[in-house]
Amino acid sequence: MEVVHLPAKVRIAERVCPELRDIPVGDRERALHDASGVPFDIAELVGAALGLVLVAWLTHHGAHVLGSIDRALAGTTIALIAAPLVTLVLAGVLVRHLRRGLREQMAASGRTERGDDDR
Repeated sequence: MEVVHLPAKVRIAERVCPELRDIPVGDRERALHDASGVPFDIAELVGAALGLVLVAWLTHHGAHVLGSIDRALAGTTIALIAAPLVTLVLAGVLVRHLRRGLREQMAASGRTERGDDDR
């Protein structure tokens, strides 16, 4: 049995994108690359925009609490708080985008997703 060593990004994507299980192991990295090139749909764009607005609103209100300290320190603190929030908010949008791209690729190539009872 041949052991295939996949890049970390492919191994992580396999966890969040069950669609990859239907793609041959050697083709998965290329499939991920191609799936990420699919244009964003309106739901993904609106979700990303709303998420960024939410993070801006949350950090803006946090700035009032930090108002008594030095401006540079307050700005750095807000950036350190905002970075993981933006990551969390956008991760869901990007995973949805990637999964939709994989489904579109599978449909274009004639592959079908396995049913839930096959898993």
